[in-house]
Amino acid sequence: MKDYFKISILLFAFFLCSFSNSQNRKVEVDKEVKCKVKGVALKEGDYSGKCKKGLAHGKGKFVYKDGRVFEGVFKKGMITGKGELYTLHNGNKKVIKKGFWEKNKYLGEKKVVPYIVKKAFNIDRNIIKRKGEGNQVSINFLRNGNRNPVTNLNIMSTNGIDVSGSNVNRLNIIKFPVEIQVIYFTRNKFNTTTYQVDFEFIINEPGDWDVTIYN
Repeated sequence: MKDYFKISILLFAFFLCSFSNSQNRKVEVDKEVKCKVKGVALKEGDYSGKCKKGLAHGKGKFVYKDGRVFEGVFKKGMITGKGELYTLHNGNKKVIKKGFWEKNKYLGEKKVVPYIVKKAFNIDRNIIKRKGEGNQVSINFLRNGNRNPVTNLNIMSTNGIDVSGSNVNRLNIIKFPVEIQVIYFTRNKFNTTTYQVDFEFIINEPGDWDVTIYN
């Protein structure tokens, strides 16, 4: 009788473990399948892969209705990261594009950094920040936490229209990538001497950019 009781307990425990594992697998499958993608083109197809908060996120695969296939990285429901777009014909794979995407937009085979600082002579630090869509670069000067009234300012760029004035320093109608060099004179923090500053940078990604130079 005792042996029968022990066997019953073991069988019940085994059943619970099996049921729990099957439920866990079901949750994992749900995470893989119930993912949404963003973008008009991406709505016309089927997604399978990783998911986060109901959106495609991580490695995944999207099959378009026209037969094209994207395999790669998704982020917050959009193709963002490394991957490749291809077609299959009689089992043969033909790559259309491979490389990097950003928010469903193909960037190219190589990942391009948004900006590069080439030279930073006689500055404390700099901040280069993209504010949003656009085609301009604004340049600000700060010293001791306040606006820095620089002198002999010279802004040179590979393209764009310089609209710098007494209260604003900006380049408009820029075609990216653009290379910009900023040369000026400024007083030191103690107002005891003047020195020259030379700051040179390249911005690759289109947008409305803010550049702040600290002395």
